[in-house]
Amino acid sequence: ICRTCLKDEQELSPVFDTEAASMLEDCRFMKVSPQDSLPQNICIKCYQLLVQCYNFKKQCEQSEITLAQMQKIDAKTFHCGACGKTFDSNAKLKSHMLSVHELRCFNCDGVFVSSYDLDSHSCGFRR
Repeated sequence: ICRTCLKDEQELSPVFDTEAASMLEDCRFMKVSPQDSLPQNICIKCYQLLVQCYNFKKQCEQSEITLAQMQKIDAKTFHCGACGKTFDSNAKLKSHMLSVHELRCFNCDGVFVSSYDLDSHSCGFRR
């Protein structure tokens, strides 16, 4: 009898002759022990499904690690909203904005990094 589906299948493999026991525990499906009195076999269908679940779990774990690393990198970079370039400091971004995407007030000749800053400065001119 298969330990995981309880069907009496023709082709069964011992749970401990394959990686099934460690995959079952790693996926938190069940604890298995060679000393327990429960069935010690797994059918081919359940084993294939277990391998898929195990691989999916590992894929999710790797994605989580990669996304966390990307967030760390992203937290240290500054993005230009106008052209999408990235910079490693806010000062470099501001310098880029002033030199490439300069926003100038027609009333006072003030130069601003963002349209919000231009619109909210206090010279009284509104575009």
